[in-house]
Amino acid sequence: MANRSTTRVSLCGTAVLHALGSSQLLKRFPRLSSLDFTLGSPAEGKQATLALLTQPDQQSSQLARLTWNENRIAAQQLHQQQNSTGGYGQQSESRYQHYNASGSRSSPATFDFTESILAAVCSGAPVKSVSVDKTALLETEAAAIARMTALEELRLATNSSAQPLRRPLVQLMLGNMRNLRVLKLSYIRDTTADMVLSLPRLPNLSKLILHYAYWGESGAGERVMSALAKHQRKLTELRLYECCVNDDMLRIITGITTLRRLAIQDEDAPEESCPTTKGLARLTQLQRLEQLELFGEELQLDGELLSRLAALPALRYLAMAGLDSLQADDLDMGGAGEGVEELDGEVEDMDLSSTMGDEDETEESSAQSYGDEVTSRPQHSSARSHGAAAFSVRIQQAPQQQLARLPVATAGPGGASHPAPNAGPQRFPQQSPRQPQPAPRPAASPAGGAAALPAAPAPLQVLRRLDTLRLYGPSSLSSSPPPLALLLPQPGLRRLKLSACASHANLRALGAQTGLQKLIVSHTAVPQLYPMLQALPLAPQQLAPPQQAQLLLQQQPLPAGASILGFHSEVILSLTSLVILRIKDLPGFMDGNLADLASALARLPCLAELKLRSLGMVSDMGLHTLIAVSQLRRLKLYALGDGVTEHGAAHLAASLPRLEELKVKDCRRVGPSLRQTIELFRASAVASGAGGASSSVGSLSCSSGQAPSGSAGGSAGGVGRAQVVVPVLGPMPVVRYGPQECEGGRFPSAA
Repeated sequence: MANRSTTRVSLCGTAVLHALGSSQLLKRFPRLSSLDFTLGSPAEGKQATLALLTQPDQQSSQLARLTWNENRIAAQQLHQQQNSTGGYGQQSESRYQHYNASGSRSSPATFDFTESILAAVCSGAPVKSVSVDKTALLETEAAAIARMTALEELRLATNSSAQPLRRPLVQLMLGNMRNLRVLKLSYIRDTTADMVLSLPRLPNLSKLILHYAYWGESGAGERVMSALAKHQRKLTELRLYECCVNDDMLRIITGITTLRRLAIQDEDAPEESCPTTKGLARLTQLQRLEQLELFGEELQLDGELLSRLAALPALRYLAMAGLDSLQADDLDMGGAGEGVEELDGEVEDMDLSSTMGDEDETEESSAQSYGDEVTSRPQHSSARSHGAAAFSVRIQQAPQQQLARLPVATAGPGGASHPAPNAGPQRFPQQSPRQPQPAPRPAASPAGGAAALPAAPAPLQVLRRLDTLRLYGPSSLSSSPPPLALLLPQPGLRRLKLSACASHANLRALGAQTGLQKLIVSHTAVPQLYPMLQALPLAPQQLAPPQQAQLLLQQQPLPAGASILGFHSEVILSLTSLVILRIKDLPGFMDGNLADLASALARLPCLAELKLRSLGMVSDMGLHTLIAVSQLRRLKLYALGDGVTEHGAAHLAASLPRLEELKVKDCRRVGPSLRQTIELFRASAVASGAGGASSSVGSLSCSSGQAPSGSAGGSAGGVGRAQVVVPVLGPMPVVRYGPQECEGGRFPSAA
């Protein structure tokens, strides 16, 4: 039954591909519409060819997407082996003869997919999308792709620009593809001025992606962009990665008024090949622009650029690096804080249907659907101790009167919270063991040594339609006020990512933002996230207005302590609307840090999804503390360390009563039997709960009358046992294990 509903199949390995060609394996998938091959030898390529030629006619009529991926390590090994035995030239059936005919061109270390591509053409399948990812694209393969005239999406990715195609090959492929809507070329050296000749033949092109384009001659890039502006009337998305976009090219790009999404990444380009401030000022011409990604050594998010972005009326998604470029001096610029009085009114009117953001799971969607790996991973510093992290900020203290503090609760055994005895307005919160009791602090001294949040915070610029904000570091600890405080609040902001630029001061600035639904914290050392040793939570009069409003609604005392998100009391008041939290690549993150985080997350009413990724020091003990976050509906555990076992993950999944979906991948000690293990834990929990309840009923019946002989005090014992409650578990959660399942269809998100 599962096979009958499957629409996409990925095939790799000699045994699988042999069964595919000899046993007609594809007949078991009658609804198949997408087929991915990963080929590691010429023999596997022949099996893939045979499968495409022999598939049923009904299945061929619905096959719309084909992907060929090369096992490049196997290709390199075979290339070395054949060179040692005489090379490709000794094989009669080889298509590499023309490479050996000239001493200037050596045979490429790649497999030949020509027959397999031609088989797709001969099968008559109405293929709409083709992706080829291999070391070098052969000329015969390009000629075969050119026969697929009905293509709507073409993606060609190589990692070798040393094997250029002959000059007319790109034109040959694109010449008859008038229906092409999406074109991606990576390391294809024919993305030169010759490409201009093909652009008029692509009237329906709406998305163009170029990776490491080779312009080859001076002015070639400008001519290609000019052709886009002249001929492409439907182009809505343009992505240029390491393409040396200068001011002249950017001037032409801003003339493409149909653009809605623009990405420019030139991290390796020389300074003269990067846009200047004057060039970026032209972005205001793109009045329809909804998404903007700018990455490069010369592309910094400063006050001047921010004022330009505020002039884009449709901008909903912004991703940039260089957060530290924002300075408090930029407040002197005109328009700072303009429209702040209308923020509260606009929050309710924002359209929250945008799907931009980190709605990931595949590497492909991460790069093209605004996922986590759109840019290269930021560099982060190694983990440091609290003492080492505290050197850049000093705590100023003076013997003045004490401030009134938030009502807090002490942490009891097992992470439970208990009201603090006689908690009054003049009582300081109980500190966790890692935070010693500080001395009294003056009213004029800001909490944590940083400036107190203003009563009415105003951002430098109001980006009225901004829905998603992704900021990349590095960020220093000594900036005052913190850079993020100069950006917030924004009326429609719902998704925020802080990569290598998160700090306690920046996270504390979230108190001014309302309506935040998704938060990603990554690539930051743990000591930078915790409050300083002598810091205290903010006093009620220091809280931002949204936090003060939430404080009035609290029915229970706020817990003491702190986590990587800040003081528990402030996190609970700041992130009341948070639905999705993702913690990734934090050096030094351990079980104790996860326990601290769970104490705060347990009080967030809307939290539905938690993702932990690349946290190698977390073990089963840390996962056990997440049982307190009982409102979780989706849990993702990716690339955790060897301390996380299958039993630990299963016990956690079985202990969360509302869990609907669990995804686990790249955890070495969690196996494919995870589903069965969860079922065993759930059955055991229900059985033990039912047994305890029946025992309690018997004890209560004895205590209602005369106690049995020898059971003095039986009534008290019966009352104690009456507290056993049968666990209430929801339906069995959907369990997805491994990269293929985790990167498949998405589970409906909870609002």
